[in-house]
Amino acid sequence: MNASAALSGSRICPATGRTIHQKAESLIKVNAVVAVVALLVGAIAALLLVLTRWQAVHLLPAEWYYRILGVHGMNMLIFFIIYFEMAVLWFASTVLLNSRPAAPRLGWASFGLMLAGTLLVEWMQWSGKADVLFTSYPPLRAHPIFYLGIILFAVGALTVVGLFFATLVVAKRERTYEGSLPLVVYGAVTAAIIAVITLLHGAIIYIPTFLWSVGLIPSVDPEFYRLVWWGLGHSSQQINVAAMVAVWYMLGGLTVGAVVLNEKVSRSAFVLYVLFISMASAHHLLVDPGFSPAWKIVNTSYFMYMAVLASMIHGFTVPAGMELGMRLRGFTDGMFGWLRRAPWGDPGFSATVLSVIVFGFVGGITGVTIGTEQINIIVHNTLRVPGHFHATVVSGTAMAFMGATYYLLPLIFRRKVAFWSAARVQPYLFALGMLLLSMGMTFAGSFGVPRRHWDISFSQSPFDVQFNPAVDLVLAVMGIGGIMRALRTIPVLAGIARDMEELCPGALMLNYTNPMAMNCWALSRLSPVRVVGLCHSVQGTARQLADDLGLPLDDIEHRCAGINHMAFYLELRRRSTGEDLYPALRRLADEGRVPDWNRVRYEMLRRLGHFVTESSEHFSEYCPHFIRRDRPDLIERFHIPLDEYLRRCEAITAEWERMRDEFESDAPLTVERSMEYGSLIIHSLVTGERRTVHGNVPNRSLISNLPGGCCVEVPCVVDGGGLWPEAAGALPPQLAAIIMTNVNVQSLAVEAAVTGRRDHVHQAAMLDPHTAAELTLDQIEAMVEELLTAHGAMIPPLT
Repeated sequence: MNASAALSGSRICPATGRTIHQKAESLIKVNAVVAVVALLVGAIAALLLVLTRWQAVHLLPAEWYYRILGVHGMNMLIFFIIYFEMAVLWFASTVLLNSRPAAPRLGWASFGLMLAGTLLVEWMQWSGKADVLFTSYPPLRAHPIFYLGIILFAVGALTVVGLFFATLVVAKRERTYEGSLPLVVYGAVTAAIIAVITLLHGAIIYIPTFLWSVGLIPSVDPEFYRLVWWGLGHSSQQINVAAMVAVWYMLGGLTVGAVVLNEKVSRSAFVLYVLFISMASAHHLLVDPGFSPAWKIVNTSYFMYMAVLASMIHGFTVPAGMELGMRLRGFTDGMFGWLRRAPWGDPGFSATVLSVIVFGFVGGITGVTIGTEQINIIVHNTLRVPGHFHATVVSGTAMAFMGATYYLLPLIFRRKVAFWSAARVQPYLFALGMLLLSMGMTFAGSFGVPRRHWDISFSQSPFDVQFNPAVDLVLAVMGIGGIMRALRTIPVLAGIARDMEELCPGALMLNYTNPMAMNCWALSRLSPVRVVGLCHSVQGTARQLADDLGLPLDDIEHRCAGINHMAFYLELRRRSTGEDLYPALRRLADEGRVPDWNRVRYEMLRRLGHFVTESSEHFSEYCPHFIRRDRPDLIERFHIPLDEYLRRCEAITAEWERMRDEFESDAPLTVERSMEYGSLIIHSLVTGERRTVHGNVPNRSLISNLPGGCCVEVPCVVDGGGLWPEAAGALPPQLAAIIMTNVNVQSLAVEAAVTGRRDHVHQAAMLDPHTAAELTLDQIEAMVEELLTAHGAMIPPLT
């Protein structure tokens, strides 16, 4: 440091010749350090999230998962990024322009506001008073201090941006640089302008949200909130895009003497960021009803593509500038000689190159595809979206900032990089890890894995959501799910039965509730009320078999017996001729002329000699032979439609909506009888008309080689006198054997529900064929306990 520099409170860097003012240097340091601390907190939160979403570990409970998800988002997407960008603004406006900082005391006050706001937000999130995720959509409401913290942070950051522009004025007046602003500083100006747009959106929406949280205004309109908030949430990530590109140009010059091919083109690309990149946030609002389709299409096509064009310009000019810089330094051998001779051991250079590659290819391609209106609507709430911004923000921006840090440490902190050998490989390890993470998220999202749900197996929901075997890690929850559902459903049905004992003791309970066999079996032990369980698998499958055989449904005669979802057609004949139809079915199976979605049942016909009444997808959940997490080839071979139940739910929802519209209209209603047995039974009981249905009833000498008292599905005659089950005799031994694998589970589950013994729940889970094929005894025990805890009061106390 020379004497004149010392008197002015500055120093001259001996390597670069830049004037570094000590007051600016201190502000650069504190902002950079806090940025790294926020990165550390966010990374720890990321590890906790990964270990929770990993079904084999499930480290955190649901409420802590969402809490940590909010912590991760705020630290990574707001605090880490913006603190580092504040350091970039101080660096660009002072060091790169050889200028003193404008109003450094105000700069410290601004930093103090940002730090105070950060600590308040962290306090609220970690204490569980702001479990509203990163987006904090109303009507979710956090503690007022959470919103106050964000407002303080935003005001502090806005003030720093104002000081950045003021420092540019100081540098211009004091002529600390010649000509126009250097391109790197021009990029910082772009980031600052976007920051003003971003932070003003935050102020516009968080101030009324704060007033709502303290009760001064009655509500915040969710639609208005989302529109304005995404001007903050999306645009805050665009600040870092502009800052990242500026760092690319800077590191290119520092590492290999890169030159700018065309200043006007590069500057024009920065202008495109300012004009269009914030508009592209509309892709977060594509399903919101308050915005016109034209507005959505314009924002997700023309505006977004103009922003993409800017990134493409920088993505080509930065590497081209590096090549030209190397060639001007004498590395001219061949087409790629300059690339082979590049300083790959310099972490500043490798971080820059890897940042350009991952951001440009993985982030760019995924960004353009999910920005497209149709694709966006499909994938926006899947893991494909965080896969995208882990390729852009985490891989691209963070890696560029890491590369800059290797140069800021000796220049600003005046220290050598510790563990230099590790630093040389750090960008490669980080890039590889983030590439695997982002691509894994992207592909999982393509299979429909949700982005915000703590349990991708949905093990606590009323039904199980099946994903492709590549991402569905625990399929064994099917059997466990039935046991748990029985434990929480049986007490409710028993209460209905007690009411019937008092009000209508002679009535017949028609039960459609699953798990059918467990529910009906338990009711037969808990109440004298008559109950019959009804399903539509027998008559539904008969219709499918008629289609397969090319026969009219009314020409098919059948007799079935077994247990619900594991009943078999003991007889299948043509009514008009008496012909046994099983030889024709076997020919279909042998010749491969079976529907793809029904291959499981035809395979069981070949193995067991009889056709099962339950669908291929559902039956395969009751045995361990077809759906296995380590055998995706079986899913493909048997074309098991794992999403069948989801599609059925969607169809039912659509049908309900159609019926509602029909009922609300003035059009005449047309009523037709469905294939369900319930209305037929009621009709026969009232009119005396005799007919046969298949029902689930207690096994009182109905199937001789199944346990007495268990719930069996057999033909039942119904007339004015009641419902009369027909004996089926002994089942073929192979059918009785496979049925018993599930009767054993049902028996222990019913025993647990009736007696309240906890050990029977564990034993039932142990014996479930599918569960036992996938999990160890210790895993089964842990899963049962976790499920019992999660159900809480929904299951009566067990001892």
